[in-house]
Amino acid sequence: MRKGVRQVLRSLKEGELIVVRWYDACTWRDVPNSMRNPKKVDSPIVSVGAYGGLVKGERLTYLRLVVERKPDSSDITYIPLSLIDSVERGVMNFPKKEVRNYAQVQRWFGGEEGVV
Repeated sequence: MRKGVRQVLRSLKEGELIVVRWYDACTWRDVPNSMRNPKKVDSPIVSVGAYGGLVKGERLTYLRLVVERKPDSSDITYIPLSLIDSVERGVMNFPKKEVRNYAQVQRWFGGEEGVV
């Protein structure tokens, strides 16, 4: 794990919004047996959620990322620390054209009234 990632993780409080950039495993199907080294196997992932702390597994330590909270349960992603490239804190800004029903989203999250 990179030093900068360690510093950010130490300073986070549970529930804080974060953006995690990490690399996941990838599966290729029906790969010809003659192919040895594909040009690209990295599978970059960007996950957004609330910091839920660090969890020690049997062999690895994981970042616990709460990606959706429901009344009685939550959806949680556990990301191995060794696969994390960066962690950023704070709110993400989305351009209007990338969000459906932008005005509705703005009202839900407390944005300006009447923004269309």
